[in-house]
Amino acid sequence: MSEFPSMKAARLLRVLMNEPLNYRLLRVNGSHRILVSDNYPQLTYWPHEGKEITPKVVKDYLVHIVGLSAEEALELLK
Repeated sequence: MSEFPSMKAARLLRVLMNEPLNYRLLRVNGSHRILVSDNYPQLTYWPHEGKEITPKVVKDYLVHIVGLSAEEALELLK
């Protein structure tokens, strides 16, 4: 299996908000964004857009928080 990439926080946010996840902004609490989706659990997104996100955090968001399999998550990142 391929490893997860590092990426800018803005790119990860786009992945979350685009098809097929379709997260949308519910509210902002300080620097934390609360995102909701019709088909996935609510999540709190905290990274600042200009920052680089480590592969571990990318995997945590997509696999552990959203609930995708590692293969599904990697496919979204292509």
